[in-house]
Amino acid sequence: MLIASVRPSPRGFPGAAVLCARGNCQARSEPEKWSTRPHKVAFARETTMTMKTTTPRPFRRLAVALATGVLATGVLAQSGSQVTLYGVIDGGLEYARTSATATVASASAKGIVTGSNAASRLGIRVREDLGGGLRVNAVIEHGFDLHTGAQTGAAFWGRDAYVGLAGAWGEVRVGRTYTPAFWVQLQGDVNRLGLHGNAGTYSQLGPSGFLRAASGLTYHSPDLGGFMLRAVYSFGNGSTTPPKDAGRIVGLSGEYRAGPLFAGAYHLSRRDVFPAGSSTSASSTYSGASAQYDLAGFSLAGGLNRQDPAGPDTASAGVRTSWWLGTLLKWGGGELRFNGGRLSTTVSTGANPQATLIAASYTYPLSKRTNLYGSFGRMDNNSAARFALESSSRTVALPAAAGVDTTGLVQGVRHNF
Repeated sequence: MLIASVRPSPRGFPGAAVLCARGNCQARSEPEKWSTRPHKVAFARETTMTMKTTTPRPFRRLAVALATGVLATGVLAQSGSQVTLYGVIDGGLEYARTSATATVASASAKGIVTGSNAASRLGIRVREDLGGGLRVNAVIEHGFDLHTGAQTGAAFWGRDAYVGLAGAWGEVRVGRTYTPAFWVQLQGDVNRLGLHGNAGTYSQLGPSGFLRAASGLTYHSPDLGGFMLRAVYSFGNGSTTPPKDAGRIVGLSGEYRAGPLFAGAYHLSRRDVFPAGSSTSASSTYSGASAQYDLAGFSLAGGLNRQDPAGPDTASAGVRTSWWLGTLLKWGGGELRFNGGRLSTTVSTGANPQATLIAASYTYPLSKRTNLYGSFGRMDNNSAARFALESSSRTVALPAAAGVDTTGLVQGVRHNF
């Protein structure tokens, strides 16, 4: 049995209490009533936290990991550390339809989905002040599918998993985290990489493999008069046989912010095995820019991206380019968004695959942590294209063949804690 008490939230974590287990502390949503009585969790009515060995195996691993984090915080608390348990829970009802072609029949589906507005996740964030302006930052983050409870991705801590040092000179992270391209697209997107029509769909950020870099060193500079630099060097897949540099990512971005204006650009390269199955590698590149301008109750954003895979263009793959525009209007207590853009791939023979994506969405806050959302998107592919409609962290429907169009509509709720 895990015995704990609750004390007021530490400074820097508004709206949270601290859960203490034998002196070990963890941030938690603050109850209406709390007690400093030792060794018990006391809310309006007294409860205790219990872990049983009958927990299903997938959830047992998560419970053990979280319990270990709670018990470890006692040592951290003695040195002035802050440990936060946080997460996102996103679920909705979706309707999706794919069009018919000469060889493929139309199809439709509806059901409960997760990750339309934001990917559902559970994370632990640690911060320790070392003095002299130096601090330690660490994050481990687990992704899960709300409607099945299944783990998303191959690794349990498959989202962020890093530790780093930060000071007046910036921050260095060691481990797995977002690339510089992610930060530029996030800040230059009225959708913030969520819902239909977000920048990541146009730029194919997730499918490209440039969303995160594992086994890497990442640097974020401080604010330099409105400018900020980010850089990454990933050591790759760790292969002991040639090509040993496979998976290595090197990248850089520059960002500028002045009042209502944000603008940024990025360039990344990755060593990929080429030709496939060989002992040699070649470079794939991913580069682009985005910007956003905010006015009173209105925002305008846009961007462009170019992805050049390893090797020359072929009949089925080649240089992929995209551009997008988005607007945000504060209306009715919420936010109304419209997005549109174009994707295109250059191939060596035949027609170039091209698609047009349009989307509209509305989010309405019920509180500072919870919002309702509705989103519509449509991906129109030409006869050679097979681009998929996506939302924040999921593919709405993968076209069964080239020329199939996809339409999606989702309504849901997202809660941050």
